[in-house]
Amino acid sequence: MVARQDRAQLLFVGAIVLAFLVVGIAVVVNTTLFVENTQTGTTGSQSRSPGTIDNEVTGSLRTVVLRVNHQTRNHSATEIGIYANNNVTRLSTALGESYAASSSLSVSVNYRNTSSRFGSRVVQTGDSTFENVSPDWTPVTGGSQRELGWFVVNLNATESQDDPFHASASNGTDSVNLTIDKVSDTEFWVNTSSPTGSDSVRCQPRGGRLFLDLRRGRSVTDDNCRFNGTSELNTVSQVNFAGGDNAVGKYAIVTNSSSASVPACKTTTSRTEPCHAPVVWTANTTVSVVGSKVQYESDKNVTIYPSGGQ
Repeated sequence: MVARQDRAQLLFVGAIVLAFLVVGIAVVVNTTLFVENTQTGTTGSQSRSPGTIDNEVTGSLRTVVLRVNHQTRNHSATEIGIYANNNVTRLSTALGESYAASSSLSVSVNYRNTSSRFGSRVVQTGDSTFENVSPDWTPVTGGSQRELGWFVVNLNATESQDDPFHASASNGTDSVNLTIDKVSDTEFWVNTSSPTGSDSVRCQPRGGRLFLDLRRGRSVTDDNCRFNGTSELNTVSQVNFAGGDNAVGKYAIVTNSSSASVPACKTTTSRTEPCHAPVVWTANTTVSVVGSKVQYESDKNVTIYPSGGQ
């Protein structure tokens, strides 16, 4: 009975959140990271610990800010912060009403942009080759070590060439090298070489697209496509592309600090040109839970992207 109430409550919260959120989602963000981040819910009982509720609210917050980050590429850090705050406020209202109706708990979440930390997203949002003047280039420039929280490519299977496309991430000592080799419009091979060994895996597109999460080593379009991703490296100093003229599609790379390898995104920037835009990397928030038997407030920094080897 409790499980049935839990499932009903999860569906209820999801419906409310969808009704309140105004942000959309670009194709390039449609990955399994959202699936993992949205597997949270609320239950109709004050017997749940404040920490459990806090984790559920934090998961919803992470999903909302992640969507905000990838919804647009033409906003400044200040504008992204306003956008994030507006949507977190809507989320807080939705969660507050849901918890109040089911368990008489008062739940709220507040976002503070001035105390949050920003990262950088190198992005190409329209189908084109993965070139930047040259087919061999460095989207994330060398230098200081950075955390790599997001590295996805969304390939047009038909337009991509038979010759291989190479992507690699390095921390100056170790590197993960990935080669995407097209056999046909319906078959690709991802070959990897990393500190833990080498491997080759067959990956199949779906609907003419091959969506690869190079950080986590998996495909959204083919559940059997698993490989060694760049998350083996705790940090990276640079990310390189080679043979970018052989790949056609979209991509996004998010790090916790800025990379000057491409110009800043502007409203005049073509969707087929790589550029960089700010993202909220760590959201400074307060989560409050108050009820007849519960009183809890947590000031925390919520990391929106996974870090290290996660």
